[in-house]
Amino acid sequence: VEQRALVTRLKSMISRFEDTRDIRLLGAYQGGVDAELDIAVRQVPLIYEALTQAPKDRPSADPFSDLARHLKSKLNADAGD
Repeated sequence: VEQRALVTRLKSMISRFEDTRDIRLLGAYQGGVDAELDIAVRQVPLIYEALTQAPKDRPSADPFSDLARHLKSKLNADAGD
C-alpha cells in the first residue's frame, strides 16, 4: 500500500512537471506561486537522475529504497548549500 501511494505521488509530480515544461522553458515559471509545482520542479530532475541506469549497473533489489536514499542525499546536500 505504501509503495502504491508513493508511485501515485511520483506519477502526479512527474505529470505536473512535464505538463509545465513549456512554461518553464519560456521563463514564465515563478516559484512560490504553486507549492506542488515548486516541489515537482525541485524533485523530478532528481528522480530522473536516480532512475538513470547504465548498462553496467546491476538491477536494484529494492528500487523504492534506492530512490528514497538518492532523494534524501540530494535534498540534504542542497540544504547544506
